[in-house]
Parts: sequence; structure tokens; C-alpha cells
Amino acid sequence: MLERVLSWYASAYRWRVVAMRYFNAAGRPRLPERGTNPRPTSSRCCLQTAAGERDVFTIYGGDLRHPDGTCVRDYVHVRDIAQAHMRALDHAGEPGMWSFNIGTGAGYSVRQVCDAVSNLTGRAVPIASRAPAR
Repeated sequence: MLERVLSWYASAYRWRVVAMRYFNAAGRPRLPERGTNPRPTSSRCCLQTAAGERDVFTIYGGDLRHPDGTCVRDYVHVRDIAQAHMRALDHAGEPGMWSFNIGTGAGYSVRQVCDAVSNLTGRAVPIASRAPAR
């Protein structure tokens, strides 16, 4: 709804609006002076578990409609997100509304990410499953 309203305003008042839609950023920006998110992403937690910085990686849920029962997400690296923002600036001079979906087009389950981390690092990732709070 907000995008629809922004589109109306862009038309009526010649605003320049770009909406960026992305989820599940993976990776870590290399901007220590800007701080970091105090809540690490699931991919980071999985890597920390493989490195021994965490005892166990907890997967919440396990009864979803995916062969392994875990959540499927489209993970996008922060560099790709940053590049998409830079490309969006190409529209900054033109009045109007643009919306961009930023993703790889491929989803991976949380368990698939853990398996990939184990394969890449050669270390087992201890996993605990926990039902989500309802």
C-alpha cells in the first residue's frame, strides 16, 4: 500500500522514488566505523557454530512445506544489495516511481545452508530444532 501511495505522490508532485525489496541479507559489510547489527543473521550464526564460537545452531520450526521442513529463503549478499542501491541511483534524476526486487531467484532452506557450511568448512554444525512460539 505504501508503494501505491508513493507512486501517486510521484505522479502528482514529480517525486523521484525508488523502492528496494530484499530479504535475508547474507555476509557482513566491511564498515566497522558504522557498527554492525547486534543480532547476527542465521547464516552468520551457522558459520559461528562451525567455527566453535557457538555450541549449537538452533533451527526454529521444522514442519514447513519443504522437503527438510525448514524455512526457505532467498539469501542475497550485502555487496549485491549495495550494488543494486548504486544502480537505483540511475533513476534519481527522473521523476517517477520504480520498484526493484533484489534476489537471486533461488531459495535455500536453513538446513541446506547449514549443510553447505559443513561441506565448505569441513566441520560439523551441531543443530538443535525448536518449535516456534505460537
